[in-house]
Amino acid sequence: LNRGRRGVPRLYGGWRDAREDRVYYVVQRAGSPIVVDEVSTVPSAAWLAFCRADPVGAATALVECFRSFTSSGYFMEDLHGAQFTLAGNDIYAIDAPETLPNAPVAAVLDWTARKGGTSWGGLKYVEMRLSVHQNCTVDGDCPATSDIELCAFRDCVPGWDQGAREARGWCRKGWCALVDARAHTYDLATRAWALPLMLKEGRFPSLHQKRRLEELIKRMRSEAPEDRP
Repeated sequence: LNRGRRGVPRLYGGWRDAREDRVYYVVQRAGSPIVVDEVSTVPSAAWLAFCRADPVGAATALVECFRSFTSSGYFMEDLHGAQFTLAGNDIYAIDAPETLPNAPVAAVLDWTARKGGTSWGGLKYVEMRLSVHQNCTVDGDCPATSDIELCAFRDCVPGWDQGAREARGWCRKGWCALVDARAHTYDLATRAWALPLMLKEGRFPSLHQKRRLEELIKRMRSEAPEDRP
């Protein structure tokens, strides 16, 4: 489904280890992480250099990488900078995202699970609970994402360190707000290693371009998912 899209490593093949009951994939070399370690907000030297020299190009590469999996119905609940690498001028996601119920591949997963005598809902409970309509009276009635998605690694910019509103559990007009790709729109605008890094460090060709990114980030931080671009 995503083959050939920017941000998706080229797949060469794979094998199944029957003893470990695991599947291994062989993909192209995808460079090195964009942060110095998993729990760090410090960008790698290569990522910082790219963001400084070509902030618009760096922003485009990162957004297209996110779009490659979010537009296909996937969500990275344990989001952190070490899941992304830089190779040349491309950003790659090197950690598998979770499947949301509305993903094109969901029906195939459900069929495979049922064939094995179980249900996909049981296998993917974490993702299912975030995308099912539920009645509520207070925010505590609604499911929240993992602490990592809520900036547990302290990799969010000051003042925006609690994660997207719906990711924290949001009772909105009697219904729990669903969590989908729009939560990652918020993430891109609030993670210190993402768009805020380009805005802070980038050498923009013009003040107009910097202001456009600044305005985009402001819209991406909107509380209501439908107000985000």
